[in-house]
Amino acid sequence: MSTSASFNYREGGTLPNGTKLPDIPVMTLLLVRADVGKAAVADGLVDTGFDGAVYSSLELASFLSGMRPTSTTEMESPGHRIEGEVFEVPTILVTDKAARRINLGNSEVFVPLDPLDLTEDIVIGRRILNRLKILLDGPRSRLRIQE
Repeated sequence: MSTSASFNYREGGTLPNGTKLPDIPVMTLLLVRADVGKAAVADGLVDTGFDGAVYSSLELASFLSGMRPTSTTEMESPGHRIEGEVFEVPTILVTDKAARRINLGNSEVFVPLDPLDLTEDIVIGRRILNRLKILLDGPRSRLRIQE
């Protein structure tokens, strides 16, 4: 049986020089900390240029604080390397109002050690995206996932 889930794009912004940025596709993830029996819901920017599964925001880093990382690693970023810890957490893709859930299993979350390298939004990369059939319908500002 084939079902789908849809997400709205987030409105792009405007650069200081007045250039309008395009709307960006987002998905909502539920990340679970089984060790403390809590979960966090976060919208993530869809980024096919990010190799990993999830790049942490400041809020997600706080949620994972106190959890034991599974490893440490470095990432290449324009201009510098980013050192960080990797946490493995159960991850579920959820639609608006949690009407649909798609279990993604365990996903690796990269958390930079330097708070300056944390972002406002989480970033969802190819380790998750490559497991899904995704249709980016930019003209309608919708992202659809087909199971």
